[in-house]
Amino acid sequence: MRCGCLLRAVRLKRPLGFALLWLLLLEVTLRLTLPADPRTISDPAHPYGCFADQTLTELVAARADGTAAVDVVLIGDSVLASVENPVGSKLAELLQPALTERLLAKSAPDAKATPPKVRVWTVAAGGAHAADVLAALTRLQHSLPPEPRPLSKLVVVASSNVIFFSKRHRVPAMTYPCLAGWLPADPALHRQLGLPPPSTGPWSTTEQFLQKHLTRHVYLLQQRRHLAERWLGGPPREALREGFVSGVRGLLQRLKGQRPQPSTTEDPDRPWSARGYTQAQFAASYDVVPLDSPEATNFQLTQRLAQQAGQIQGQIPTLVLVSPQNQALLGALLQTPSYQQLTSALHSTFAAHSVPLLQLDRDSAFLSSMFLDQDHLTRAGNQLLATRLAEALLPLLLAPLSERDAAD
Repeated sequence: MRCGCLLRAVRLKRPLGFALLWLLLLEVTLRLTLPADPRTISDPAHPYGCFADQTLTELVAARADGTAAVDVVLIGDSVLASVENPVGSKLAELLQPALTERLLAKSAPDAKATPPKVRVWTVAAGGAHAADVLAALTRLQHSLPPEPRPLSKLVVVASSNVIFFSKRHRVPAMTYPCLAGWLPADPALHRQLGLPPPSTGPWSTTEQFLQKHLTRHVYLLQQRRHLAERWLGGPPREALREGFVSGVRGLLQRLKGQRPQPSTTEDPDRPWSARGYTQAQFAASYDVVPLDSPEATNFQLTQRLAQQAGQIQGQIPTLVLVSPQNQALLGALLQTPSYQQLTSALHSTFAAHSVPLLQLDRDSAFLSSMFLDQDHLTRAGNQLLATRLAEALLPLLLAPLSERDAAD
């Protein structure tokens, strides 16, 4: 009788044993076929990615190899990310030679001086408000080694786009909540941004420790992002939603007897005037929230960004860019008293923390033909922006380089 009970117990647990065996085999297979994924190890709370973390991982790895280089990190929205531009016309691609040329010109009188290699990294995505930029800058600061590389330099360009100060863009005040963990642990700030309160206490610390430890050592957890990219082409939720929408759209077309439309071959560098845009389409994006209003969240976060950039200026020199705006399209929208008050307030805010500010939103050198819409630039526009940025970044680079050469 006792023997029969034992056999039944073994049979009942047999499926569990098979499941554990298959998990073990999968774990071994993953270890043999895939390298460790530093992206999930560095941020186990977001295994499928968070705000250009792929580029951030590559930047940290590149700075760890000891190569003498100047690294320029673009942190901001779609203007810096050049999301509307094809390969070869993006800001990062044009800034690298522009800055290299100026460093070479400065070192030309000294035959022994060789300008370092210039690398430009884009840690940016569409719609990044001041809260996103603040958190991304803090994340960058904590991702870098505590001691700077002796033969390298890193500077940051953080963007501020005036459209995010408008009533239209009050919500969401933070476009990428996955960055919330890098904001100050201020409950009032989290409430203001519509975020859950910051996690504190022993349970939060224990949870973070277990999450990081298990992700580092268990490949079944660590390789979720690699597997999703290989099998689905991206994060499961987004990939499945995109596939579902595409499938439904194709089914409806077939039911209506329509054939799938071929992709268009229109020139991606067409200016706004060839796209049929009008000022009325963008008017709501320039209706500025009064700066003293409790709803001026983006301005309040910009003030925090200025404070943070000022505090780390000795470690990570930071230049803040106010993105160019299409003067011909927007016209009187950029001349209102509230808009002028905003531009003046931005200048005063960053000047108070000794953070250099490059305000290009009313720069008439950016011709109307250089814009795809109200703020995204054509290749020619990105070329001019790269020139402006290179000129503004040069003082941040030359002073530290001169001091280092003198010490040598």
